[in-house]
Amino acid sequence: MHRHSRTWLIPLACTLTSLALIACQREQSTGPSPALDAERRAADEGDGGIPGRLQHLVVIYLENRSFDNLYGEFGGADGLSNAAATSTQVDATGTPFATLPQVSGSP
Repeated sequence: MHRHSRTWLIPLACTLTSLALIACQREQSTGPSPALDAERRAADEGDGGIPGRLQHLVVIYLENRSFDNLYGEFGGADGLSNAAATSTQVDATGTPFATLPQVSGSP
């Protein structure tokens, strides 16, 4: 296929994909199913935990930031206020470090 004949394929594919997504959205907007309503009500009335179908939560955050540093003070988190009691660094045998070891390759 020649280069000039491909130039219209990408916009066409994007347009068709957009139309398909719009059609799917309209189909779903006719109203939620009773089962979905019941599931949402159960989640709203529950303990505020993670829904049962969720099996894994992956969090990616910036280098040199801890999860606790970013999210430790969110409501319901057992975070920074309790860090002193749980932040002891230990070696492979469980012995606490007097000072943290140097990272390999650092001065």
